[in-house]
Amino acid sequence: MSVENQIESSASAESEPITPDELIITLLQDLVTGNAPDDLASEFVEDFVMQDRPEATQVLQMFDTPSAMIVEILKGVIGQSYQVQMEALETRGEDFIEGLKNSIKQRMTELANESV
Repeated sequence: MSVENQIESSASAESEPITPDELIITLLQDLVTGNAPDDLASEFVEDFVMQDRPEATQVLQMFDTPSAMIVEILKGVIGQSYQVQMEALETRGEDFIEGLKNSIKQRMTELANESV
């Protein structure tokens, strides 16, 4: 699932606690958009600490890690994700886009036929 799709699905599933991956995505999105960390802090406390999830301990332990080291870890996550996405585009991109175009055309035709 792409980062954009994960962001959209996390926004549409407000009632479900966020996953660790969604927490990272939200962190990066807030960082890029210049949001204050307060909302993410609240979401973390509500979805991880108050839910008594096992991942909460690991995330809380990260707060003892120097911030510069966490930034480097996040850079690695972004780099790995970028590389995976680039490889997918290179190997399956054209076929996927062609299939997407055909599927959209087919669905649009079905809609047009239903409304006649």
